[in-house]
Amino acid sequence: MTRRSRGGGDELDALIGVCATELLDWAWLAGQMAEWLTCPARAVAADHAQRYPNGPSLNQQAWMLHHINERIGALLDGDRGQP
Repeated sequence: MTRRSRGGGDELDALIGVCATELLDWAWLAGQMAEWLTCPARAVAADHAQRYPNGPSLNQQAWMLHHINERIGALLDGDRGQP
């Protein structure tokens, strides 16, 4: 998410206001998706392999979602987003 600067360009590092409850909801969703991708149904794994043959594996995606979940939770707990 970006915001426009006064000069019209995007400020990628600009701080934007986001409700903490919304962040916790996104963290929860990322955690649920990580659990689901850890042991996907055969149809899900086959669909993923067909759609993303050169993309990250389901395990890699689950790992990333797990870390997103952990880091958002840690960030909101005040220990700088590190698990």
